[in-house]
Amino acid sequence: MWYLHDISKMARMREKVKFVGYEMANILQNISQNRVDKKITKDDIKHAVAAAYLSVYQGKTMYTTSRLCTPLGHASSGNLYCVKGLENGNASVIWCHRWHSANNSPSPAEITIENRDSRSIVNMGSNSPSKIYPDLRIQKGEMKILVEVCFHYSKSSGYGFTDSRMCADVSSKTAFGFFVLNPPRKGDSIYFNTVVIFTPKPGLFDDTAPV
Repeated sequence: MWYLHDISKMARMREKVKFVGYEMANILQNISQNRVDKKITKDDIKHAVAAAYLSVYQGKTMYTTSRLCTPLGHASSGNLYCVKGLENGNASVIWCHRWHSANNSPSPAEITIENRDSRSIVNMGSNSPSKIYPDLRIQKGEMKILVEVCFHYSKSSGYGFTDSRMCADVSSKTAFGFFVLNPPRKGDSIYFNTVVIFTPKPGLFDDTAPV
């Protein structure tokens, strides 16, 4: 019975994570359309993260209530990639920003934007599109944005729940609500990596990473 419960929950969780990715893509496509300067900023990314993750984290449950502690023990994490199509069918990752709310993020304004997370399932460099990410299709001169959505749950010292439990004492299985199955993990603390790809509207992104 618990196995069937987990199978069903795993499918629902994957759908939710994918939906977060689509939500972020939609928000980034439209958040700046009423501005003269439509280029996406770091603040735009923070607001997109805050809004999109509401489908998983109700209310303020994504945010820290004290340093490294959140109501659910886990928090948002992900990467935003800009890729350009090159000659000979190749492509190149121009830049990448990582976001996360696991460190000290009590509000959307404090969501961290930093360098790429090495625990990503998207590869850096100039290569064939499928080596950057299997589902990537891109033409010469074209730009694509890859939104990689995932969750951060760390068993390192200091990470915990708002109710004083420490993540080191709670399995990721329990933290994500499973009984039998372990949630899919990349590296030591990144879970449910999911990628959504879209072609940005003109003026939103360029060769320079958002500031």
